[in-house]
Amino acid sequence: MKIWHRLSFPPAAESTLQKLGLQYKRDYRLNDPNAVLSVFMTIDESNPAWLAVSELGGGETEVYTEFSSEEVLSAEWLIVDSHHSIGYPLPRGTSWSTEYYELGCKSCGVNWRQITPYRVSPKTRMGKYAFASFWGGFQLFCSSGVLEKFESEGIRGYDTWPLRLTQAKQSLPDVRQLIIGTVAAPAIVEETAETKYFAKHSCSEHGGNWYNYYRRGMLPMWRNALHQGVDFQLTNEWFGNGRTARREILVSNRVAQLVFRNQWKGLYLSPVQLID
Repeated sequence: MKIWHRLSFPPAAESTLQKLGLQYKRDYRLNDPNAVLSVFMTIDESNPAWLAVSELGGGETEVYTEFSSEEVLSAEWLIVDSHHSIGYPLPRGTSWSTEYYELGCKSCGVNWRQITPYRVSPKTRMGKYAFASFWGGFQLFCSSGVLEKFESEGIRGYDTWPLRLTQAKQSLPDVRQLIIGTVAAPAIVEETAETKYFAKHSCSEHGGNWYNYYRRGMLPMWRNALHQGVDFQLTNEWFGNGRTARREILVSNRVAQLVFRNQWKGLYLSPVQLID
């Protein structure tokens, strides 16, 4: 695996970055192409210059882990997320509408529940992608071809909902939402998890907990907390930022193998570390 950091620095850091032989980009002041506001770059922790860069005190905008194909295909369970969007549900501007959701905690968002299929424009298309979500979403949509393969391979643990068209009692053809009903037992091994970017938060409103998304390495989980008779399940724990908490979707190795074998596009697959 490679752990990547996106960093920004004041212009004075350019000379140091140049001495280290690193590539970076400049951010210029609006309407003044000669005034550098900051410089920014992406670097992974295996780079020999990482220690020197980390000591420059730059602002970190993102950290994420890139897993190898071997790590993905050897993992028993993986967190799955879409990196392709098909837009927004309709009507626009109704984020967290009670038309679609039974809302959870007003403070942290935990315990919301989708109660009905989304409505979308007839122009909505998956394109070359087999999986998708909405912009910034937590949903997981897939093509009919994916579902046919799931059925023939005996993939278990999911249901599907249609995407309704706005002006007719019809559904968007060839696209379905995957609905996951199985929820794992509490599984995070907190004493093993990294603590620089990952933390538990307690909600003063409803007394429950939620966590940061796990971005550095593999999320450690107790093996016996996960159901073994399914290929899809949700984490018991909620993850997110403030009011947008969600449960992560876990998929089995069988699903990961199908994604690679069929070269399906539209997914991130992040292995979890199972601990006995």
